[in-house]
Amino acid sequence: MKYIIPIILMAAAYMTGGTTETEASWYGEKYRGKLCANGTPFNPDKMTCASWDYPFGTMLEVSYQGRKIHVKVTDRGPAKRYYNKGRKLDLSKAAFAKLTQGNTDIGIIRVRITVVK
Repeated sequence: MKYIIPIILMAAAYMTGGTTETEASWYGEKYRGKLCANGTPFNPDKMTCASWDYPFGTMLEVSYQGRKIHVKVTDRGPAKRYYNKGRKLDLSKAAFAKLTQGNTDIGIIRVRITVVK
């Protein structure tokens, strides 16, 4: 039951193109070449992300401190232990770096997500 309401809210946001705020982190070289959940090899240099809440192929606009990027959902994540604590998005290293002007040392940021139609 505790998962039903968040799933319904995320589905509604997806279908209406609504905006969601969440924490986001990044993943990179350690996973280069390993298969994403959608079956493609992970490339940290591409503008992609991992999410449990959106279907593969969904294009998301992610904004942070006035900067915006578009990423494609290609994987599932973050790890459930982080997801359950409020982190709903893992960005590729390139996507995270573009949002933070190259500062990947931050590690976790608060972002706004909008589904791109």
